[in-house]
Amino acid sequence: MDKAEAERRRQVLEGEDPLPEGPRRLLDLLILLGLETTRARFGQVHPGLTSATFHLPVELLAWYLGVHTTTIWRWRKALEERDLVRAWVHRVPMGEEVWATGVLWMVRLKPSGGKLRFDPEDFQWPWRDLERDIGEGRTIWALMKGLPKGGVPFPVLLAWALGHRVVPGQDPVPQDLYAVYDLLNLAPQARPDAITQLALHLAHRMGDMGSVRWYMKLLWAVAEGRLSPHLLVTQLERALADRREGWARRARALLASRLKGVVGM
Repeated sequence: MDKAEAERRRQVLEGEDPLPEGPRRLLDLLILLGLETTRARFGQVHPGLTSATFHLPVELLAWYLGVHTTTIWRWRKALEERDLVRAWVHRVPMGEEVWATGVLWMVRLKPSGGKLRFDPEDFQWPWRDLERDIGEGRTIWALMKGLPKGGVPFPVLLAWALGHRVVPGQDPVPQDLYAVYDLLNLAPQARPDAITQLALHLAHRMGDMGSVRWYMKLLWAVAEGRLSPHLLVTQLERALADRREGWARRARALLASRLKGVVGM
């Protein structure tokens, strides 16, 4: 993740009127999530992109920043007053009730682009299947119980913002390792989501959820023809076997050493 880029963009947006510390911390995080979700979905952040939209429960933002949810809402108000952020609670019917699935966030990435407004499609998009998530145990509360008291790691935060409900002990996106071969046959527009899902799966299997973006880099190399899928699958199988048999405490480091020089790892 590129915190420095998020901070540079925030400084440009602030101009000569710096934000208070709290709203500044929230804006830095929202910009970072906007950049990373865009890269994950489209492979890059287009220079002309002025805003990014993603879905994320407010509890995860509060947990990551170490504050209460009411504090997040207070900081959000300060950012909305300067047209830097928009937030809308996404709700779905559950039986005879209506439940909140999380919050739809729109964050400004550049000072141009007019007033921030959600598109009508944003309100219609099925951001979350809450009933399925509850049935599978992929909820905020399951996540909070399964993670250390230190808080939620950024890769987990990013996974949720991408629609993948990562919960400790569960494979976030069950996949077959040989799905790596399928990347060569995917249409360009289908690659970002497929790569994100497969990277989450690999990170889970390697016991390394903090390195999702590193696995995405490997998979993009396969999709773009810079890395042989057979070589990657073979080395993944070796690293997973070494991890399973107790020979490799840091399976990712072992995999990286075996791939060194092939794709600039």
